[in-house]
Amino acid sequence: MARRNLVDFDCSTRIGFCNFIELKQGEVMKTSKASVHLFFKIIFFLFLGIHTCFAAPVLWTIPPSVTADGSTVSGAFTYDTVTNTFSSINVTSTGAHPGTFTYTDSFLAPAALIGQQNAVATGTGELDFLIMNAAGLSSTGGASTTGLILINCTAATSGKCSSFTAIGGASVTMTGVLVPSTNALTVSMLDRNIQILLALMLVAFGGVVLHKRRS
Repeated sequence: MARRNLVDFDCSTRIGFCNFIELKQGEVMKTSKASVHLFFKIIFFLFLGIHTCFAAPVLWTIPPSVTADGSTVSGAFTYDTVTNTFSSINVTSTGAHPGTFTYTDSFLAPAALIGQQNAVATGTGELDFLIMNAAGLSSTGGASTTGLILINCTAATSGKCSSFTAIGGASVTMTGVLVPSTNALTVSMLDRNIQILLALMLVAFGGVVLHKRRS
C-alpha cells in the first residue's frame, strides 16, 4: 500500500485523527503568535531604553527679563532630564541687584534650580537666583514658561543655599535646544545596528515559524 501524506486522508472516516492534527496546528499557530508578540515587545523596549539612556541634555536660554525689583536677568544653563542635574550655568543680573551666577546649587534639584554667585554658599544674604518648576522642563527643548526669582540666601547646608528670602521675580519664557554631543552619534550608530539585528532576527524567526508549521 502506497504511503500517503496527511492531506490525502479522508477526514470523514478518520475524524479523531484529523481533529488531533488540527489541534496541534492550532497550538503551533497560537505559540507562533505569542512568540511574535513577545519578540516585538523585546525589540521595542530595547530601542526605547537605548534612547532614554542616551537622551541629550538641553541648553535653556533665559531672555532678558525684568524682575519686580527692577533688575534684568538673562543667560543660560543646561539641564539633563536623565540624571536630573544642572550644569554650565551662566546667568547675569544687572540694574538694582547686579550679579553673575555660575555655580549650581543642587539642594532643591530637580524641583528647582538655585544659581549661586559663590561656589560655597555662606547664607549671609548673598544674591542668588531661583528657577521654579525646573523638573517640568522638557527633555527635547522647545519653549517653557516658568518663574524666575532673585533671592537673598539666608542659610546654607554643605555650601548650598537652603533658605532664602525673595527680592523680586518675573515670569519668563525660556527656549531650549538639545546640546550636541557624542551621545547623538552613539544613538545613530546603535539605531543602525538595531535595524540590522532586527532584520537578521526576523529572518531567523520566520524560518523557525515556517519550520514549525511544516512539522
